[in-house]
This record gives sequence, C-alpha cells and structure tokens, in this order.
Amino acid sequence: MEIKVEIQGVSEETIELSELVMSLPMISSSQCIPPLSVLNHFFGQQPEDLFINTEFFWKPFIIDNLSYEEMVEQLKLAGFKLLEFPTDVNDFYSWTAWKFEYMFGVPRDEHLKLLKEERKIQKKVRQAELSENDIALEELFIEELNITTKIQNLLEAYIKQS
Repeated sequence: MEIKVEIQGVSEETIELSELVMSLPMISSSQCIPPLSVLNHFFGQQPEDLFINTEFFWKPFIIDNLSYEEMVEQLKLAGFKLLEFPTDVNDFYSWTAWKFEYMFGVPRDEHLKLLKEERKIQKKVRQAELSENDIALEELFIEELNITTKIQNLLEAYIKQS
C-alpha cells in the first residue's frame, strides 16, 4: 500500500506503508508490529489530531486487511516481531501504554490512565486556542504541564531501572 505524505511541509512523496511505519519512532521503537486496529486509529487521523510531532503529514486513511498482511510481511523481513496483544490494545494510546510496559515494565493501566487524561487536556487546550480564551488557556497549560510531568516521572522511574 502506497501512502502520499508531506515531509516537513516541504516536499511530497509516495512511500510504502511499511516504510512510513518504520519511519515513525512512536510506532517502530518497540520493533513490534501493532494490531490493525491501532494502525487504523493512528493513520485515520492527522498527526496534529493525535498531538504528536512528526516530520510527516498524511491525509487520514484506513488500512485494509490485505494491505496490513503485506505490511506485516515487509516489517518481518526488516526484523519486526508480530506478537499477540491483549484485546484492549486497540488504539494508539493503549498501544503506547502496552509498548512501554513491554519495553520497560511501566504499569500499563497507570500509564494509559495518564495518557487519557493528557489527551482530554490537550483537546481542551485546542478548544481554548480556537476560541481565543486566554484565561482558560493559561489554566489549561498548567494542567497540561502537571499531567506531562506525572507521565515523565512514571516513565523515568522504570526506564532508569532497565
């Protein structure tokens, strides 16, 4: 499956789905192939809707089963692993929490709860920005900083041990 991507707002390229997946550290860092539902949640949105920073920009798309199977085979050839995942690993946030548990032993439920809190605050920040509500924005930035610090502290505690 080929995907048209914009790279750093400068050039457009068409690349294979497997190449795109390997180019995104938030997906490829574990060297595990995410479930189809995770990839469809991820690529079904624009990067800014996921609140991620990436050099790539894509128009939302959905991966069909055949394209997923082809991508899996290409990623396996590149050294990625296809594992069994718990059934509740079905979106980008549950994938992120699972990945950190798999790689570093970070408690998945605690991490996922914090990620969901962060996502809610990020949505509120975006709404306050759009409505130009500076007072709400100031308060939300403090909330966002607090939750980001909690996530950072949780991750650091486990990553330092590994």
